[in-house]
Amino acid sequence: MGEIKAAELLETEEVTTVRIDAVNHCIRTHSIRSSSPEPETLEAKLLFDADKLDAAGARGLIRLACIVGERSGKAGEKYAIIDIASGSELTTSNLPDISLLREWAKERLERLYTPPGRRLGKSRWRFMDNFFTQFGGEMGVDGEK
Repeated sequence: MGEIKAAELLETEEVTTVRIDAVNHCIRTHSIRSSSPEPETLEAKLLFDADKLDAAGARGLIRLACIVGERSGKAGEKYAIIDIASGSELTTSNLPDISLLREWAKERLERLYTPPGRRLGKSRWRFMDNFFTQFGGEMGVDGEK
């Protein structure tokens, strides 16, 4: 969808086909889905890293919490619990805990392509890892499953 819209917009600006193809490669490869091809150009790798870094660190945690909150409770979906009155209720729950959030964040940061992206990713992961540990302790759950 994004590729088609981008191509349409770029064509109206008389952008060359070569440049449109390059933009579309960036769009196709920025996702972490298994169906997404690997980024081959520096521009595609930079966009991939920028997208993942935007979802990391303090801002990324808030963004992730909003996404999880929006999606939680939909039938058949596995999302983390982030609003429990008593952590002790989780010991018998079959629902996923915050370890899912930790896994999502770590997976994205481990896939960064560029050296500057990996440096920023390590810094943001330290913050997020500490946050998840603190959050898990406050909620009375093990966030490292």
